[in-house]
Amino acid sequence: MKLQKLLKDDTKVFEKSTFKFVEGYKIYLTESKESVIKQMDNVIKYFEFIESKSIALYFQKRLNELID
Repeated sequence: MKLQKLLKDDTKVFEKSTFKFVEGYKIYLTESKESVIKQMDNVIKYFEFIESKSIALYFQKRLNELID
């Protein structure tokens, strides 16, 4: 039962991670808060860790465009 609950809670990891990145992106654009750069970078590191390299590269490109 515990495993089912854990899986249920974590099955939307991609959606949650993507939301965190987009949330940080929006905050940076509207409020220019540098602190959200770390939030977005953590999402990129997460995707690198789970070996989703194409997603990590996509988000890294978006982050680079934002801060350049």
